[in-house]
Amino acid sequence: METKHGRVFLGMEWQEVFFSTWFEWMGYPVSGLEFIGSIAGLVGVYLAAKSNILTWPVGIVNVVCFFFVFYTARLYSDMLLQFYYFSVSIIGWVNWNKSGEQKLKHEWIGQQWRFRLPLITIVATLGIGYLIEHLHILFPSVLHEPADLPYLDTLIGVLSIQATFLQARKKIDCWVIWIVTDALCTGVYWKKGIHLVSLEFLLFTMLAIFGLMQWLQKHREELAGK
Repeated sequence: METKHGRVFLGMEWQEVFFSTWFEWMGYPVSGLEFIGSIAGLVGVYLAAKSNILTWPVGIVNVVCFFFVFYTARLYSDMLLQFYYFSVSIIGWVNWNKSGEQKLKHEWIGQQWRFRLPLITIVATLGIGYLIEHLHILFPSVLHEPADLPYLDTLIGVLSIQATFLQARKKIDCWVIWIVTDALCTGVYWKKGIHLVSLEFLLFTMLAIFGLMQWLQKHREELAGK
């Protein structure tokens, strides 16, 4: 059945199905997008910890859902970050699918990059944070209100970009960055009132610790197998 606005599902337009409240958790209304995105995110991180290539397609479901969740919460840098996540998910999917001599191994990044990454983080956070702070002025027709917590939100974004890129290359350092990032997200999203997402990132923090342990074990096994 069709309407001029879109397809109807069980008496509701598809937009209403996903944006409407599916249930309440501790008095907090959970939308369909938030619920589906949260489940996909948890499954995706667990698969990543186990080095399972299915982490990437499952992660794409999470990316699409949270693009709209973050738009609603006015976390614009997180919203824009989903475009990057989508691209890196495709790259990671391709990289992890390599075999033979091209197959990626679980490794640490080089010593030089361990000094460069903190500097990049500071510069990028200040520069992009300033832009995000004024984004509603540049695009008033789309973004009607100023971003909330622009610099902290940007720091989370910068760290997430680094972690996702390193994860796509199977660099063990990605889990160290994810632990810090997910812990920050837990506090920020709780403050913003996105309680289910906050709880999810608390679980992400624990999964990141699990992922670090798993990849360290695989790293040792690969070294022993040389």
